[in-house]
Amino acid sequence: QHLRDKFMGIMRSANANPEIQLQQFDYTQISLKMANALLMQMDLNGLIFGDGSAFAAFGEYLRKSRVATAVIDPLSFDFNNLPTPDVTVELDHSGLSTTIADFFLKRGYANFAYLGYNDNRWIPLDRIKERSKLREDAFSRQIEKAGFTCDICNVTGRFDDKERQQLRDWLVALPKPCAIMAFWDRLARDATNIALSADLRIPEQIAIMGTDNDPMMCTSS
Repeated sequence: QHLRDKFMGIMRSANANPEIQLQQFDYTQISLKMANALLMQMDLNGLIFGDGSAFAAFGEYLRKSRVATAVIDPLSFDFNNLPTPDVTVELDHSGLSTTIADFFLKRGYANFAYLGYNDNRWIPLDRIKERSKLREDAFSRQIEKAGFTCDICNVTGRFDDKERQQLRDWLVALPKPCAIMAFWDRLARDATNIALSADLRIPEQIAIMGTDNDPMMCTSS
C-alpha cells in the first residue's frame, strides 16, 4: 500500500506537467543483470527509487550513468560502494508517533504500549526494524514526558504459534484500559485479532492505532 501511495503521488505531480514523461519500472520479474541493461538503453533524466534496497539493486547502472536519483524512505541506508543519491525523502517518524501519543493522552488514557518489530527478515519493507525503533522511541518519549510509562513489545512478524502466544500473553498482561500504538496497520490488525481471541474487548480494554491508513487493512479489520 505504501508503495502504491507513493507512486500515485508522483503520478499526480507528473500529470500536472506535460513536459514530464513518467514510466513505472518493475524489476522484480526479471534478473537484475537484465534490469540494469534495460535501464542503460533508456534515455533517462532521472530515477525515483521506492526504497534504499531498490537503489542498491541498481549499483551497476548507477556507477555507469549520470542520471539524477531520488530515494524515498532510505532511512540511513548504507550507501557504501554506491553513488550517493541526489535527493532522499524520509517519513517523519517522530512527528507521526508524537501525534498518536497526543491523541491517546487527550482521551485520558493512563496505560500505554508500543508494538513493533525486532527483525527485518519477515516483512518485505526496507529496514523495518530500524523504522520501528524510531517510532517506538518517539512514542514512548512523548508518553514519558506526560508522566506515564510505556510497555514495549517487539515481534519478528513471522507469527508462528509460539510468537502468537507470546503476543497474546503480553496483551492479556497489560494494565487495562491500555492504548497501543502499532508500527503500521498490518500489525494493528494482527494484534486486534489476537486480542479478540483472548476475549479482550476493543476498544474498552485495548485501543489499538496503526499507521499508513491502508484502506484494505482498515476496512477489513
